[in-house]
This record gives sequence, C-alpha cells and structure tokens, in this order.
Amino acid sequence: MKVQIQLVTWNSAKDLPHFFESVSKQQEPVYEVVCIDNNSQDETQSILKKERVTTISLPKNTGFCHAHNIGFSKALLDQEIDAVLICNPDIILTPTCLQVLTKKMQSDKQIGTVSGVLLRQNQLTEGLKNGIIDSAGIEKKFGYRFTNRGEGKMFDKSFKVDAEVFANTGACFLISRVALQAIATNKSKTVEFFDETFFAYKEDVDLGWRVQKKQLKNICVGTVIGFHERHVKKTLGYMGKSSRIVELSYKNHLYLLRKHYRFINAPLESIGIIFYEFTKLSFLLLFRPKLLFKILRGGNSIL
Repeated sequence: MKVQIQLVTWNSAKDLPHFFESVSKQQEPVYEVVCIDNNSQDETQSILKKERVTTISLPKNTGFCHAHNIGFSKALLDQEIDAVLICNPDIILTPTCLQVLTKKMQSDKQIGTVSGVLLRQNQLTEGLKNGIIDSAGIEKKFGYRFTNRGEGKMFDKSFKVDAEVFANTGACFLISRVALQAIATNKSKTVEFFDETFFAYKEDVDLGWRVQKKQLKNICVGTVIGFHERHVKKTLGYMGKSSRIVELSYKNHLYLLRKHYRFINAPLESIGIIFYEFTKLSFLLLFRPKLLFKILRGGNSIL
C-alpha cells in the first residue's frame, strides 16, 4: 500500500526535526512526504529544504483545511497513491504507525479513515511514561457534542481494542483514496475534501460525518501510533482559550449542526442541543460579550 504522508506547517520549526526523525524510522516504506506551508515566518522553510520532502509554499496562511485540500488533490493525481496519512507537525509517530494503520485499512474495504491511540506528551520523552491519552478517535455525546475519546484518561486495556468511532482526530489519521474520492465536493474553482468554511477546528468531525454518509467507517485501532503535544485541551474551557480559538470553535460547531443535524432523524437530540448551546451562549454573553457580538456580526458560518 503506497501512502503519502502529508502535513501542513505554519511557523512549525521547533517541531519539525522530531517529526521527520519519526518518519525516517517507519518500518513500512513511505511513498512520499508532502508539506504544504502556510507562509511560515520562522525557520520552517529552511528545515524543509534539508529534508526529503515535496514542499508546496503558499503566499499566505490559508488555513488548515485549504492547505490539506491542496495535498489531497495532489495525491489523487498520482494513481500510485492508495491513501494519505495526515499529521500535525507536533506529532511524533511510533516506528510501527504506518504499518499498523495500513494493515488495518487493507483488512476491510469499508474503512474510510483509520487512526490509533495518540498519547499526550508535555516533553518529548514523557509520552510513554505518563500514558495519558490525547485522542483515541472522536466520539459523539448526547446533544451532538464531540470530544476526543479518552482524552486525559490513562491508556488501559479498555482502549487497547479496535473500535468504530464517529470520526478521527485531524492531528493524525489515514484516509483511503476511495474515501477521498467519495467525499470530494466540487466548488467553483477547486475541489474540497475538508470543508474550507471551517478554516480550522471541527473540520475533522465534519469529514468523519461525511465519510459515514458514504457508508464508510472511521476506525480507531487500539495501538499507540504516536504522541501529540496538544496545545488546546478541553479542560481549559472557554476562559482558558484564546479569542481566535473560541471564535472558530463556537462558529464551526454551529455550522456543523446546521450542515448535518436533522430533527426528523434524531428528535430527542434537540433537547441536548438546545441545553448545551444555550449554556455556551449564556457563558459568552456573561464573560466574553465582545467576542460573542463579533461572532454574531461576522459569522457567515452561523447564519
């Protein structure tokens, strides 16, 4: 199985050496590594020039979704490529990552995306020692709330089995050529795989949802495939996150519901949606009113 490893960078110099070192240790052959750089202003470009990587440099930061879409389009033009492994630059892959994911994908033609367990790391050597889960896929909770499965919990036997999940985290997952072709959306001048309305945040939930609608599965294997230095943790809440992250997260969640949720298909879920969205709205109104008014004024993804 020939896999294109794909990452999007934006001022990612501090993470790249560790990422590329982990790629070089893969026990499964890597067909190609492609990096789409969102106009980094640090040493990212000079590091990329030293690596065996195909680099696509963009003139400005176009966002996570648009940049990855460029990589996906490139992959589909190459008939040799069977799947694409997308990674954040702050991911460190285990040596068996690609081997584990490709083997699982080949075992079932209905698998659209597959990932494994990512452990959290605060320092580059602490991931295995701590054994704290960063993500074991994305799960849907009542009221269409989406969270990283197992986030913050210890990696124990309950997570060491393969499971079908709602979606896989955009930090690291393998998507098949078949799934990419199935979810491709033709826009006026481009083809989108990630919905570019999201820019960043919740785009992985949307992609996983669309994969399901194409009668394909999102699977999380119960094997540790990497380590992730997550900067935005769920325990931070809206008060602990930057205004930009809160804005994107809030707008994109509402857009996600508008795009996919249908009352007729899940009427009881509306109770949870109303409760949780009213709670978030009230919190923003009380504690971050300027940000809420900014979102409501300019949020074409909400209206």
